[in-house]
Amino acid sequence: MAEQLELPSPFDPVVLLERLAARRGRPIELLPVPARPHAPCGLLVSTLEADYILYAADTGALHQRHILVHEIAHLLLDHAGSAPLAPAAALLPSLSPALVQRVLGRTSYDEPQEREAELLASLILNRADRADAADRPGPGPAPARGSLDALGLLLGGGRGPGPAEEPDGGEPEDGAPQEEQRP
Repeated sequence: MAEQLELPSPFDPVVLLERLAARRGRPIELLPVPARPHAPCGLLVSTLEADYILYAADTGALHQRHILVHEIAHLLLDHAGSAPLAPAAALLPSLSPALVQRVLGRTSYDEPQEREAELLASLILNRADRADAADRPGPGPAPARGSLDALGLLLGGGRGPGPAEEPDGGEPEDGAPQEEQRP
């Protein structure tokens, strides 16, 4: 399913949600909410009129992206609700329980639907990341100098090449004399 899904380029989960809403013919509304201890970081609530994705507003962008795609996966897989209504009611007190048709919220991976949604979300995000990387020109940014030094220490116990020396021990490209480095 992840390979057949048309993903926006560059990847944006909000654009994917808009496309999914248009394809399904029903609105999908995003509702940022504060994270709460022992509560799901994402929640899908479906009513007769619309679907609502509640997500932790006070978490990092990558985590929010994953939460949104996880909830999108529930919609794509047409999962039935299995979560208790209490978390949704606490976050949406004005929502009548009689209107709610489905509530899905991940607090663990014990439920098969949660594992399926997590797998599909991971596949979608992996595909999106590969496509975005392929669209970027060039080989990507060079690692920072400190990263090479740390890698050298981890792998060989020594430093990586210093700022004025070349990896092969030869002269720098600019022809400047090398200073002797002491440990």
